[in-house]
Amino acid sequence: MRACVVGNGPSAARRGAEVDACDFVVRCTWFPLMFPDGGAGRRLDAWAWFGSTLQSGRMGGAPEGGYEVWFTLPLSRCSVVAKGHAGDLVNAVRLAGARPISVVTEERWDLEARGLSALSERPWCAPTTGLTAVDMALARSPDELLLVGFDATVPGRPGWGDARPVSPWRSDAGGHDLLAGKRALYELLEGGRWLGRPCRTKLIWPDAPELPAPAAGGGG
Repeated sequence: MRACVVGNGPSAARRGAEVDACDFVVRCTWFPLMFPDGGAGRRLDAWAWFGSTLQSGRMGGAPEGGYEVWFTLPLSRCSVVAKGHAGDLVNAVRLAGARPISVVTEERWDLEARGLSALSERPWCAPTTGLTAVDMALARSPDELLLVGFDATVPGRPGWGDARPVSPWRSDAGGHDLLAGKRALYELLEGGRWLGRPCRTKLIWPDAPELPAPAAGGGG
């Protein structure tokens, strides 16, 4: 099986045919707003997000279709749960025809965070939605995993009015160490290991960027 995780970076906009040719496609967070013309493909088997997009109203509800919904935060960390809207959120997803069957547990999320810390120049970092989606996709043991759109930190990324300054390697974004995430992906790409463990899945990352060297005394 060939799986694909589609991030929200601009490189995904030219990979639609490759994405749709995969057997299982995971898309992240704001994908209907990022790629409304279908340039990043249209197949959707799982939607990975952090549990507050529907509440924001920006997307006007969940996309319709019989896909899975992967909550990439443990429910105890999910903002809509803290506000008491978890039931509404899950019901809205179900009404759209989706299947909210995959939920990250505290143990899995914390384990991933510890694995990223070994590659980070900071003592701890949280995994991004995209990186958590990769972890969840790898748990299904695909033969190959295609990665596209994992360059959302570069200038020219698609968006819906996010005017934050973006450099090629913004180090910190909402508590995420973006370089640590890329290093984790490179360990799989070049060394066949995922968060310190052997992994049989072959990573295919056609738009992999060149990484800067770790800072002196940092992790990685």
